[in-house]
Amino acid sequence: MSVKDEKNNVVLNDLSPIPLYMQLKKDISEKIMNGTLPYGSKLPSEIEIAHQYGISRNTVRTSLCKLADEGFLVRKQGKGTFVRHRIVSENISTNISFTEACEANDIVPDHKLLTFALQPADELDIQELKLKPGDKVIFIERVLLGDNVPVILDRMYLHPKYVSLMNEDLEGVSLYSTLSRLFGITMHRSHKTIQLGYADEREAMYLQIKKGDPILLMTETIFDENGDPIHHTKQTILGDRYKYKVY
Repeated sequence: MSVKDEKNNVVLNDLSPIPLYMQLKKDISEKIMNGTLPYGSKLPSEIEIAHQYGISRNTVRTSLCKLADEGFLVRKQGKGTFVRHRIVSENISTNISFTEACEANDIVPDHKLLTFALQPADELDIQELKLKPGDKVIFIERVLLGDNVPVILDRMYLHPKYVSLMNEDLEGVSLYSTLSRLFGITMHRSHKTIQLGYADEREAMYLQIKKGDPILLMTETIFDENGDPIHHTKQTILGDRYKYKVY
């Protein structure tokens, strides 16, 4: 017995030496990769998939479990099985931008600009950016998106020597590319701190999650090649959409 798709291609064949659960797993993963099953979409139930392919429910369950283990699917108790959003992966020891991290994972980067303003420096700004009381900082708040899905709520506090950045339109452009173009600076090293937290109401709203959901909180200070601080940042990160690797 064989099952064919809409183009009459054989999808499952019980005469094949390849186990049926692996054939089903291959078919579903290919549909995810080519967009037939969009990210975030809900799969039919195990019974419905079993009926569609003419196989047992146990075979379907095995395939879905394997796909969940490999990060293609997420199974939510009482809700069903969903196509998982692709995860942005970054080596924690490197200093790359969100745009570069997305592109390295074949994910389309974007952002939504929330705030772009010059404001008085607080005590933390003075400490991290080596400022004086009364100085100002450039505050940039954005939602960073991967494949049009919220990943990070980013709050950046830039050194005031980059104040001419205020004349730029930051919509739809890489912030680090703009800084490099205007000032010739590059990220040379950074200090990072990461801890577990829980989303407050505002974070939940912009990241499209629930208040109290677990999140990663990262604070970071970026330095140029001369050891001078460029900015410090507070990020609220969705751990199921962005992960750090340690080598």
